[in-house]
Amino acid sequence: MQALRKPMRCFLENLDMGRNIVLAALRNQIRKILNIASSCMYPRKTTNPLKEDMVLKDKLEPTNEGYALSKIVTARLCL
Repeated sequence: MQALRKPMRCFLENLDMGRNIVLAALRNQIRKILNIASSCMYPRKTTNPLKEDMVLKDKLEPTNEGYALSKIVTARLCL
C-alpha cells in the first residue's frame, strides 16, 4: 500500500537501497553481487516466458511503477 500512497517515496527509497549496495560493492572491490530482479520490471501486459529484452518495452503496472523503475535502474547499474 505504501507504493500507492507515496509513489515518489517508494521509488526513491528503493532506488537508494539498490544504488548504495552497488556503489558499496564497487568501492570495496567486490566483483560479484547477486541482484534479485522482480517480475514487476516487465511490462504490465506481457507473455510468458519473460525475457530480459522485454524490460521497458511497454507500460509498467501503475500500482508499483516506482518500485519497478528502481529495480530496473539497479539492474542497469550492475552491468
